[in-house]
Amino acid sequence: MVRTTIILIVLHLGLKTIGQSGYDSMNDKSKKNNFQSFTKEQIDFLVNEFTRELKNLPDDTNVNVSIGETISLWNEGEKEYGPGIEFNSFFNPEFSGDFERDNSNEIFFVVNKTGGGTAVWQVIYCLKTNKHSLRLTQLNISCPCSNPFKCQDSPHPELTNINNDTLVIKTGCLNDKDAECCPSIYYEVTYKYGNDSLIELNKEKLE
Repeated sequence: MVRTTIILIVLHLGLKTIGQSGYDSMNDKSKKNNFQSFTKEQIDFLVNEFTRELKNLPDDTNVNVSIGETISLWNEGEKEYGPGIEFNSFFNPEFSGDFERDNSNEIFFVVNKTGGGTAVWQVIYCLKTNKHSLRLTQLNISCPCSNPFKCQDSPHPELTNINNDTLVIKTGCLNDKDAECCPSIYYEVTYKYGNDSLIELNKEKLE
């Protein structure tokens, strides 16, 4: 069984120092004092779900959780060199609403992840809430790049806009000479969101 330890401090995993574009941009839409905090029930649920994700660890390994402005989960035995997950305890209210028009509320937010070492990638999640349940869904984002370009091995998608049930996500494309951190070109891809999935509608290359 994976044991969970709650520590009321902020742990710096190094996750925020690498490729922070998408992580910050979803918060830059408004000033910090306009952010909305996750409720305790939502935070408890998210911590539980992300702890489940780390259950590939040995049974005798602690999963530590640091709760503060940033919430971090990490493998105690590996410290900062092992798998880790990090997300903010608040979200941009512009990316929250009843987008599926089903009397529930969807909150889109970014999570930083690492498998250990310096590699860090970002994932966009949707937390769906209603009177009776909470549900967490990872958005599966398609790669818009065409040869000779490719998507990053450690992607950093950026949710730039939501309009009703359509999401606009910015994704970088690398050529052979690009460093992983620095794509040569970007696409904004418009998706229709529904039933916990994305359907690509169109894409536009950013000049």
